[in-house]
Amino acid sequence: MKNPLHYIQEYPQRTKQILGITNDQFHNLLNIAEMHHNLLQSEIERQKVRIRVIHKNKCPAVC
Repeated sequence: MKNPLHYIQEYPQRTKQILGITNDQFHNLLNIAEMHHNLLQSEIERQKVRIRVIHKNKCPAVC
């Protein structure tokens, strides 16, 4: 069988049979999942430790 998402996009009338939810509910679920994923990715990005490196040619006179 093909990728289920690809199959549902080709045959949206079969969504209820395959997943047990309507096509509109499926698209709402996809939107919510995408928003949640973006939220998690932004949180991971926010928590990353950033290290600033001072290059020798940009070092202040005190170095």
